[in-house]
Order: sequence, then C-alpha cells, then structure tokens
Amino acid sequence: MNPSLRGGSIFKRQDAQQPQQQGGTSAGPGDRVIVVQVSNQDNALAFFPDSVQAPVGSFVQFQFHPNNHSVVESTFDAPCQPINSKDAFFSGFMPTSVAASNSILAFTIKITDDRPRWFYCSQGKHCQKGMVGAINAPPSGDQTVDAFKALAAKQPENTTPPPTAAAEQAARGLAARSRVALAGLALAVGSVAFALL
Repeated sequence: MNPSLRGGSIFKRQDAQQPQQQGGTSAGPGDRVIVVQVSNQDNALAFFPDSVQAPVGSFVQFQFHPNNHSVVESTFDAPCQPINSKDAFFSGFMPTSVAASNSILAFTIKITDDRPRWFYCSQGKHCQKGMVGAINAPPSGDQTVDAFKALAAKQPENTTPPPTAAAEQAARGLAARSRVALAGLALAVGSVAFALL
C-alpha cells in the first residue's frame, strides 16, 4: 500500500482540523491539513472547494457529508474513470446520514509531489453532474478544474474501482479499530450512521 494513503477516520466535528487517522503515520501538530468537503448539508453534488493548492508534505482531508459518496483519483483526460496506478487513491464508499451530524467520516492523503491530481465521486452519475475536483490544478490554460468538470459532463460512464485495503477499511467504518482508538464512539448500524456516546 502506498504510504501516502490514509484510511478513513471518524472524529468529532469540532476536531475536524486535527484528523485522527487509523493505521500508518498521520498528520501531527504543525502539519498542514487542507479540508475538502464532500457534498454538504444540502446534499449538493460537489466538492467544497473543488480545487485546492496543496504543497508537498501537506495533507488533503476529504470530509464526507450525506448521503453516500466516494473520492476516486482519475486523470484529466479520462474523468469518471479510475487512474491505473498503484499510487492512486480511492476512499471507498462513505455512507453517512444526517443522524451522524455530531461525527464525520474522513479520508486523508499526503501530498508527496506537486503534480495535478484529479478526482471524482463514483456514486451513480455524480461525476457527470459536476462532483469532480483537483489538487494542484493549473489556475489557467487547457487543464483547469472547470475544463475537467466540462469534460466529465460528457462521459458515458462513471466507474468505481475495485476496493483497496484502505478503501475497504474506510467503507467498513473502521468499526473494530475505531472502538479502540476513539473511546466513546459507537456505530449505529441500522442507518449506517455514526453517533457519539
């Protein structure tokens, strides 16, 4: 597994800027964490912001809002399709609900170079409907996030990659590890919601 990938995490919303990662090395005090919201309280099919500049050594943390979304790395030329690379990231599906308003699911990656990284949500036709984004995309020219979004709207298919170990762990909600690492947190299975005890 790529050491720059981090599994999903669950933490209190007020702790959102200090991710509590499960497994591997995590962002620590003084590390720069750039937050990207995956959807919002209105269930918008978008990332907020949809483009970020992240210096080498920083972390980009995707924080998931209802309902069920994912973050999949792609290429500029093939939006809505997973990139074919062992270094690619995929969060797995992160089902959340309004009932989980006091907790949040997150997926974090470490930025190891300054190349543009393109991503999308692989749920339904979310990608074609504009749920795409970029890390370190050029602000002007032919390969901007707006050009990526326009290209995504024309794609006939939206593909979910096969799960990786990190994605499977995140999709399971880290149930076993979270109980140990985050005392006081319980998984409400019925609606796949997380709630703090």
